[in-house]
Amino acid sequence: MNNQPRSGSSNRCGCYLVILVLVAIGTFFTWAWTGVKSLLGFPTPTMYISDCHRWQEINYSMVGQYECAYGTIVGMVNGATTPSTEIYFSNDSGSFYLNDSDHYFPDLSMGDCVKARGTIYRDNWGFYMEISDLYECK
Repeated sequence: MNNQPRSGSSNRCGCYLVILVLVAIGTFFTWAWTGVKSLLGFPTPTMYISDCHRWQEINYSMVGQYECAYGTIVGMVNGATTPSTEIYFSNDSGSFYLNDSDHYFPDLSMGDCVKARGTIYRDNWGFYMEISDLYECK
């Protein structure tokens, strides 16, 4: 009778553990990088502006609807204490603007054309869109 342990079973268990640990580490870093990119808001992808409204076309009938709007940035305000951005297409008060309560967009600057998708709202100052997707125009 051979009382030697089978060597294959313990090696297999160790390999599974190593694979499990590597998968967990890879998943964590993928998740963490996605969060970093989301918080920093870069890079802003590009998209063509067809089937999208110019910012001046946004009106009361669109409130509450998921729409697409585009325009050239004339002003931006980033939140001082939380990641947030307001993007303005006009310096006139009461003009339509974009709002993102969760992200900064450090790669954008004045004069860039942006296209956004999101829900249209109205507040005391006018119409705005709560951004769900933001792209640079092509």
